[in-house]
Amino acid sequence: LVGSEMCIRDRKNKVENMAQYDVVFVGYPIWWYTAPMAVATFADSYDFSGKTLITFCTSGGSPISDSTPDINKWFKGANVIEGIRAYPDDTAATEKWLTGLNL
Repeated sequence: LVGSEMCIRDRKNKVENMAQYDVVFVGYPIWWYTAPMAVATFADSYDFSGKTLITFCTSGGSPISDSTPDINKWFKGANVIEGIRAYPDDTAATEKWLTGLNL
């Protein structure tokens, strides 16, 4: 837990006026079947109630669905839309996914 505690204490970068955003994309690597603790720190830093949160990740093997329970727990009150596991050699799939969101 030392790494987790350090991550939670060290909040150097802030998003200016987070309240102005209705939709927030959160991208992360899957580490040991979930999002890294830095994502939990980000979630704890703002009020995501009523916001739409769209996730995307990279991973060597785990599906994004492995991280969704923690994302739902960390981003309380957000409408979490489980996104995709993106691959650097398949940008067409990522573009198709983004277009399909109809934002």
